[in-house]
Amino acid sequence: MTPEAGTATKPATNKAVVEHLLNAKGWDDYLPYLSKDLFVKVGANDPMHSPDEYHQFMGQIYSKLRFISHNIRGLWEVDNVVIAEMDVNYEVNEDGRPVTVPCVDVYRFQDGKIKEWRIYPDTSKLGIRV
Repeated sequence: MTPEAGTATKPATNKAVVEHLLNAKGWDDYLPYLSKDLFVKVGANDPMHSPDEYHQFMGQIYSKLRFISHNIRGLWEVDNVVIAEMDVNYEVNEDGRPVTVPCVDVYRFQDGKIKEWRIYPDTSKLGIRV
C-alpha cells in the first residue's frame, strides 16, 4: 500500500523508507518514494534520469533474472543519505540456478523522496552483462 492511498503510514525515517522498499513486493511500492526527476546510476552504466528510465532498465535485467529477495546486511543513515549493504538473491531465468549479488546502494533524499540512487552490484558471478 502507498501513503497516497491513505491505507498505510509513511515510514518515519529515510532509513525506514529504504528498509520498506527493500522488502517491497513490486514496482508500485517504490513509486511514491521516488522523485519525478530521480537520478539513478547502476555501476558503470549510463545514468538514468527518471523512475520510468530505471523501470525500463530493470525490465531488461528481469528478462534474464527473477528477483527472489534482499538479505539486508546493514543500513546506515547520515543526514539525508541512507547506505544499504545487502545480498540480492535471483534465479537465472534460462536455467533456474540461484545467484546472489552482493550490493551496496546509496540513496540521497530530498523533500521526503529519493532524489539520487547509486547502485553498486558485484555482478562478476552472474555470467551475464548487467
